[in-house]
Amino acid sequence: MPAPETDKPAAKCPVLMHGGSPCERDACDAQGFCVCHSERPDKDVEAFARQIETMLSQNKCDFTRFVFPDSADFVHRDFEAPVWLADATFWGPVTFEGAQFRAQAEFRGATFQREANFVGVSFQTPVDFHHARFHGETSFRDATFVREAVFKQAAFQGRAVFSSAQFRREAQFQTAVFRDADFSRATFQGDAAFDSATFEGAADFSETAFHCAARFLSATFQSRGDFDEATFQSQAFFHLATFEGQADFMGATFTGIAVFRVAMFRGTVHFSDAQFHGEAHFVGSDANGVFSREPELEADFSSAHFDQPEKVVFQRVFLGQARFVGADVRRLDFTDVKWATRPLTRTRCAVWDELAPEVEDEPKDYALIGKLYRQLKHNYEEQRDHITAGDFHFGEMHMRRLSNPWKNGFWRFLKRNLSFLAFYRWISGYGEDYILAGLWIIGVIVAFSLAFAYIATFALQPSPASAASLPMQNFWSRFWYSLMCFLLRGDRPLQPMHPAGHYLSVAEGVIGPPLIALFILALNRRFKR
Repeated sequence: MPAPETDKPAAKCPVLMHGGSPCERDACDAQGFCVCHSERPDKDVEAFARQIETMLSQNKCDFTRFVFPDSADFVHRDFEAPVWLADATFWGPVTFEGAQFRAQAEFRGATFQREANFVGVSFQTPVDFHHARFHGETSFRDATFVREAVFKQAAFQGRAVFSSAQFRREAQFQTAVFRDADFSRATFQGDAAFDSATFEGAADFSETAFHCAARFLSATFQSRGDFDEATFQSQAFFHLATFEGQADFMGATFTGIAVFRVAMFRGTVHFSDAQFHGEAHFVGSDANGVFSREPELEADFSSAHFDQPEKVVFQRVFLGQARFVGADVRRLDFTDVKWATRPLTRTRCAVWDELAPEVEDEPKDYALIGKLYRQLKHNYEEQRDHITAGDFHFGEMHMRRLSNPWKNGFWRFLKRNLSFLAFYRWISGYGEDYILAGLWIIGVIVAFSLAFAYIATFALQPSPASAASLPMQNFWSRFWYSLMCFLLRGDRPLQPMHPAGHYLSVAEGVIGPPLIALFILALNRRFKR
């Protein structure tokens, strides 16, 4: 007689839960997974929802590797037990708005295919989003992280909003990837670690408060990095950080050390009105001048304030397109930096505040730029770099000539082109160019020699006091006479034949001593030390 048939035991889900034990729920698909872990798009949504409600009612929140097929709603949910959502997948929108996590919350490796709403959520214990994937817009606006918040290697492929969030302990975002990040007005009371993080779109840290160390070592900002009005109350580390687009630190406050060693700003960077209360290091290398050399891309430190200027270092950086007008730079440490150069000479240092193209309806304040040149001159004199100090003295005098209170264009033209400063500039480079002054001396002597030799009105004849008989048509005899007049020598071998020649001799005698004085002054300025 055949043995009676017995029912075959139902397959159990083998997926490992948080503690390492298998799920053991009844399988519902060909892979042997239960309704909670099945990835089938047509699985029983109502059965799945009943499982979730049962677990929540029993205060058991082990959702490890769960696959949420539809939207998930945990609005204002109070989680008193630990919540395990490691490697979970949310196919629909999920909202935890206003939820309270009183015990540990783990989202390690979780995947959010749609929007994820954590607005106003409170995490009372450490929370772990390590390696989580956010494909839609994600919002942690007004969220509170009482303990450590871990977002290492997280990927935000949609917009990530952390505006006004509070991180009361360490926040770890190392190697995280952001498509578009908003941390505006957020507060980091512990260390904020963004080492090697990548910001593919705009990164907004405006008005963000960093109470402890802010670390952006080797971080990459592929678009705009906005730190306007941000507050760094401790260390700010941007060592090896790369800013591909515009970087804004306007009005930012650095209370502790600010380190931008070998950072790279490939776009315009603004530090205007920034406050540096402690040390600041802008240090480049032979291959990396920190600030961009591309046309029209500036490094703007205008009106920046330095409380301890002797601890602010600019070393091996490119400052050819840097603005410092309105900042006190007398005691800053400029070592081996590259300033702009004047277009005609290509050797004399200048500041970009002067050389930058004019902006419509924003005329340059030559008086303020002159003050900047004066401060830089004192700075380099203290360093005993008198050649560079002379370049900045040139700039100071040049700005003094261009600055003019006259609104009348005619009087302004006269001051800029026919004043003593104008002649001082063109004759000796404001006392800094002895070669130019020397060329003027030679040119004046030669010009008067030609006049004496080839213009009949200024013709010369042998002086009665001269025993030597000089050829009347010898140019060199006229050159010698011109030199004697220039030097105010009385023992001249020739004398004018007509009164006009006498007047010309007197004129050369008047011109000579000032030119000699300017030449000696310029020579002394260049080589006095």
